[in-house]
Amino acid sequence: MTTAIVSEMTRAVSPEDKVPAERLVAALTATKVSQSELARRMGAAAGTINRYANNKLDISPRTWLAISQALGLPADWQPPPPAPPPSTPQ
Repeated sequence: MTTAIVSEMTRAVSPEDKVPAERLVAALTATKVSQSELARRMGAAAGTINRYANNKLDISPRTWLAISQALGLPADWQPPPPAPPPSTPQ
């Protein structure tokens, strides 16, 4: 990763924020990209992506920016809200 990209990513998001694993899983589902394909695109180990997805490793803002770029998503992408449960007739 070039210094310019790292510098840009550092400015984009506050380092105190952590990205929840659910956001990564939702992004993978939305883009139909597997964990192994994401790892390949990022030049990362597949096990690392799996640890992110299973909340065994924190996803830093810097990492999320690299993930979102690899998935072709904007850095501020959020999963859609869950659908309301179906109503039952009364």
